[in-house]
Amino acid sequence: MDAPTNEYGAWYYPLMLFLVAIDASIPPTPSELFVLGAGPLVASGSLLLVPAYLAAFLGCWLGDIALFYAFRLRLTHFLDRFTWGRWIHRNALRLTRKLGADATHVGLIGVRFLSGGRTAAVVASALGGVTVRPFIFYTGVGSAIWAAYMMTIGYFVGTTTGLPAWASAGIGMVVGTLIGVVFAMLLAFFRRLRGVGPR
Repeated sequence: MDAPTNEYGAWYYPLMLFLVAIDASIPPTPSELFVLGAGPLVASGSLLLVPAYLAAFLGCWLGDIALFYAFRLRLTHFLDRFTWGRWIHRNALRLTRKLGADATHVGLIGVRFLSGGRTAAVVASALGGVTVRPFIFYTGVGSAIWAAYMMTIGYFVGTTTGLPAWASAGIGMVVGTLIGVVFAMLLAFFRRLRGVGPR
């Protein structure tokens, strides 16, 4: 068996880390495509598993922490200059009212699998009064699971279809979104069973 060549690593790892980090504040950033695309590239030997995973995980975790502190320190005027920024701010406030500070711990792990959910959960945590240590822990767990989840989807799509990394990433986006929607439906169902409603 040939050793991995890691031919894209010099630029792919830092670029992926950067894109995943800024995606917390700028959700239109196509960071998911890079993380999903890392799976088939790892399978082909163009990237190494551990550095690729660490880049995705650290980008997610550090981006969450930076956005959390931006809202804790009231540095939100930049975000509110944009239509999507005001949308995030508005929906994060709504999420905070619905879930409360305690439930945002769950949101930091689960809601990030939905489009825009990561940003909303982080902002809701900052506005909902979640303290720093629990936030760092829960968002770290969520980031670790998210990075593994996305790369695994990309890896299996790439190895089973034999398609190029960009095509596998596109299919992985669809599959990942569908799984995220199912997860959100289950979360809403269990919240209703527990009688957790808007406050």
